[in-house]
Amino acid sequence: MRQSLWFGSLLVTISGSLVACVGAPEEDSPVPRAITVAPARGTEADLSFSPRGPRQAAEGESARPADVGYPAPHPSMPQIPNHGGEVLHDPVIVSITFPGDPLAEKIAAFGEEVGALRWWSTVNGPYGVGPARSGGHVVAPKAPPAQIADAEVEQWIADRIADATLPAPTDQTLYTLYYPASTTVTLEDGGGSAASCQQFLGYHSAFSVDSGGSSKLVAYAVVNRCGDLDQVTETASHEFTEAATDPHPINVQSLGYMLLTSNAWTLLGGENADMCAGVSSVRENGWNLTRSWVNQNAAIGQQPCLPAEDNGVPYFNAGIADDTMATEAGATVKTEVSCYSFGPLPRPMELSVQAYGKSGLRFALDQKTCRNGDKLTMSISVPKEAKRGSDYHYMLVSRIDANTGHFWRGVVHVR
Repeated sequence: MRQSLWFGSLLVTISGSLVACVGAPEEDSPVPRAITVAPARGTEADLSFSPRGPRQAAEGESARPADVGYPAPHPSMPQIPNHGGEVLHDPVIVSITFPGDPLAEKIAAFGEEVGALRWWSTVNGPYGVGPARSGGHVVAPKAPPAQIADAEVEQWIADRIADATLPAPTDQTLYTLYYPASTTVTLEDGGGSAASCQQFLGYHSAFSVDSGGSSKLVAYAVVNRCGDLDQVTETASHEFTEAATDPHPINVQSLGYMLLTSNAWTLLGGENADMCAGVSSVRENGWNLTRSWVNQNAAIGQQPCLPAEDNGVPYFNAGIADDTMATEAGATVKTEVSCYSFGPLPRPMELSVQAYGKSGLRFALDQKTCRNGDKLTMSISVPKEAKRGSDYHYMLVSRIDANTGHFWRGVVHVR
């Protein structure tokens, strides 16, 4: 199951399913939805649509070697693999609001315009997604309840397709529901329950529905009203790019672009927008939009979160040189950590390490803060009682404040 993880007040989505490095996976449940939290707001940035080269350190930044630019040398960044699922090559976005919504007109306009923005082609084009077009704006016949579960959301969509309130789906349709602040949407996840505007801002998923005499897999997104119009469009754009590149996150067989089991990066983020959750938003034509991970840039060491910012919070992280290590129970292993960013940060990164589950691992960092170009050593001690043949997962967290941070996942295998 996809689940949510808090550190400080930053809520970041993680994928805790089908984790496989050397030993057995920690969980074995399907991925029924993609829960996301929109990136924390930073200084709004102008759009930049070409990869940025290394930049020199800003005046007044702490001393670094003279030849260290942005980003400093670091371990290779990941690629989000395609698991054989579809992408929406010709997306059709149906915007759905409810009676009395003061933002209904703006939401309808956003649905009409977003697929033609330069932002859309920048973040989606590299994954084979074409321009999106509007499938219309539908005002629901009555207000939603004060609380609604995800299963009820799916039933509502199916009922409204059946009674022709919603246009009939095709394999390119993305129904997007904009719930008012008076409605709390809940998700059952791993035996627990998560609530909109508390644990998440939005999510996307898919389900099978009977339409036109056949069963169709229908993609949908839920956008919750947890703030102003900027929050709404940032969350919606986050869901649009994820749904376009991974429209059916129901099980591994139908997954599109989602980072699951290919390496130790599972906890960095499941999908393209999740991977950039700690980076500031951008604006185009007055709309607030998410940044999203682009494999092509990551592969050549360029800014992976596009559109690339001219200001605001750039992508940063602390990369573990040996993020998969093997050792004996009771032993201690060490690895180098390289801190890097794609531009000046307002303050140093604060580092911490969190074990995943009850591993008993103990961690030590020879420094707790770093900037672009810093290298440090992380020590990991394995308990004597560690089980042979087991994988112990952890994550190195780098953040610049309570709302802006990234992860680098690591695994220690006990021989």
